[in-house]
Amino acid sequence: MGARRYLKRPNPEGYITTKEIAEITGFSTGTVYNWLKQELLPSKRGLKDEYLTRRKDLDKFLRKYYETTLDDLEKEL
Repeated sequence: MGARRYLKRPNPEGYITTKEIAEITGFSTGTVYNWLKQELLPSKRGLKDEYLTRRKDLDKFLRKYYETTLDDLEKEL
């Protein structure tokens, strides 16, 4: 029996989870959740009821509030 391919959906817009945002930025997941609750960072709910944010929205947020880019932070990892 193979993997259930119908459960795997493509990610064309580059959505990332809250945990991934915390790993990239170095902030805690609680801080990221606060950004989402205050609607500073746009998100939507995924299949597993998790918060998903587009990479370009995270990049825009980082430029506005922290004067850095997503690419800069990923280079440091």
